[in-house]
Parts: sequence; C-alpha cells; structure tokens
Amino acid sequence: MESTSALHMKRGLLWAGGGCVVTLATYAVAASKGGGMYLVTTGVIFFGLLQFLYGLFLYTIENFRAQQPVVEPVQPPPGDDWKSDPRWNALIKYDDDIAAAADELRPYGQMWVDKLGRDFFALEEDKQYLPKIVRKLIGEAKKEEGRRRVARFSQLNSGEACSEFSLETLLRAESEGYGLAVERDKTIAVTSKGGSISYLRSNYDIKRFGEYLICAVRRTD
Repeated sequence: MESTSALHMKRGLLWAGGGCVVTLATYAVAASKGGGMYLVTTGVIFFGLLQFLYGLFLYTIENFRAQQPVVEPVQPPPGDDWKSDPRWNALIKYDDDIAAAADELRPYGQMWVDKLGRDFFALEEDKQYLPKIVRKLIGEAKKEEGRRRVARFSQLNSGEACSEFSLETLLRAESEGYGLAVERDKTIAVTSKGGSISYLRSNYDIKRFGEYLICAVRRTD
C-alpha cells in the first residue's frame, strides 16, 4: 500500500505532466497551421507542482519519524495489583491454608511472602496450587540466599579472589556451626563453637583452616 506522500507526488506529476502535454499539443497544432491560438494550462501545471511539493514535504516528515528511536511506554510490573487488594491481608490472617503457606516463607523474608500473594492471585486464587507455589518460592529463596553467602567471600584481604576450594571450605565451616564474619578490610573472622576466633586473609589461610576443620570433624565423629 502506497504512502500518502507517494500518492500526492504521483498525482502532482500526473497533473503537471498532463498540463504540459496539453499545452505543447495545442501549441504544435497552432504552429502547424501557421499560427493561431493555443491553450496554456498554467493553472493545471501549477496545481500539479503544488501537489508534488506537498507530497515531498510529507515524505520528508515520514522519513524523519521513521529514523527516530521507538520509545516504548513504561508498563507497571505485572501482577502487582494484588498489593492494593485488602483481601490478601485478610487471607493471611483468617485463612488457615494461606497463613500456613505464608509462615513457611516468612523465615526467608517478607519479599517471599509478597511473592506468594502475587502468584496466588495470578493463578486466580486457586488453593490447589499453594503447595507448588510454596515449593517453588522456597527453592528460589534458598538459591538467592546461597548467592548472597557466596558474594560475601568473593574478594579476600590479600587482594586475590576466593577460590572454589576456599569457598567450599568456608561454606562447610558454616554448616558445621562455625560463625563467619567479613570485616571491613575483607578479612574473614571464623568463630569456633568454643569461642576462639581465626582470621583468614588469603586462600592459603583458608586452606590451612580447611585442614584443621577436617581433623576437627574427624575427632567429633
């Protein structure tokens, strides 16, 4: 389908060209007779030129708009309408199934309880999906928690990156009940169950601590 600008330019050329043809034809007839009157279609030619110029103007505008970046309107995040629905707070308070699901997620943070509400309303408040929603969100919460735990030890005091072996050692120590804290200078302070503190500043320090940890676990076993 032709654009508006192309149609105007085509019509303009037809009008101007037709006017010129009529003018030349009548002039040729008069000249062949040794003189006489002939028709000069000035108005038609002028009208055709105006149509062509108007079409050219429209084409310039269309071409300019086509080269501009398309800015998509910012859409609100999907599924957030439930936050303004008073039923959600009422369901958490008075519906035993919803309250139990929220209690399972609450240890991971309020954000995950909010996501429960989002998914529950997205699935048209069908309770048969609650167990699946809770399992999915708990899995996501654990992955997120794991990423945060790993991010704490990404850089060591020595300036080197925490190796995979060192990371596994630190996470194992944490699972064995050792307290881990990262100080401002990125030194890792490891507190044993007895209260003693070890300061780990490099992968080598962590390796030596890992050897001690293995021995300590074997002794307890």
